[in-house]
Amino acid sequence: MRSRGDSHGNLALKLEKHPALGGPGGGSNPEELFALAYAACFHSSLRHVAKQHSISIGETIVEASVSLGIQKKEHDDAPARLGLAVTVMADVRGVTDEQAQQLADLAAEFCPYARAVSGNIETRAVGVGEYEKARAKGGN
Repeated sequence: MRSRGDSHGNLALKLEKHPALGGPGGGSNPEELFALAYAACFHSSLRHVAKQHSISIGETIVEASVSLGIQKKEHDDAPARLGLAVTVMADVRGVTDEQAQQLADLAAEFCPYARAVSGNIETRAVGVGEYEKARAKGGN
């Protein structure tokens, strides 16, 4: 697969079906690519809304986890359909857990990817700030 566009075209990937779905593995799959693009967009949105709301933040790391599964059938005669779910974890340095979650919620409202899938797939955005990291290391 190759990407094409006005200002890019440097991406060339081998695509393979995920081994859990009966594929050979050894390449990327659409779920991985969607997760990467979603995380990149969400990361930019997170930093944008922090600046827009005058919230000073440190380093940020955003990870998106995309899962693929069978959606609930609308009725017994309906064919089974695959669906996606996305969980985004935003690690925001320099803020509290509450501020990190506020920023994650704001980013979810601003992010074009999040808005594009709103109502179509299950999404969850989790913001983690300094308190949670300190607590995980044994602090109070």
